[in-house]
Amino acid sequence: MARALGRENLTGLLDDRKRQEAVSYIGQVLGGTQLNRLELTTTKTGETGKFRRTQISLRVMGRFSQILDFVKALEKGHRLISVDGLVIEEILGTRNLEGRLSLSVYDPLARN
Repeated sequence: MARALGRENLTGLLDDRKRQEAVSYIGQVLGGTQLNRLELTTTKTGETGKFRRTQISLRVMGRFSQILDFVKALEKGHRLISVDGLVIEEILGTRNLEGRLSLSVYDPLARN
């Protein structure tokens, strides 16, 4: 998993105690784009191994290039995030597209 994230190991991820809440982080990344947020909700949380998984549903409106830039920003960000689903549809009568994303954000569980 570390190699997939471009890291030697996962130590840096586990030691980051000033971790921003998952929804806030997604909102921050989204704010760096020109997409319009239509909906951002947490759908489920749970534990997966040594991580807490937060599943997020996101609806955005914009151009294809903006949606693509958002996904790239998630990939290059400092959080472990997977895009579990992505649907892009034309919004009739406009030049915009609606993007519906299912995301999972993984945060390390607190160490005892």
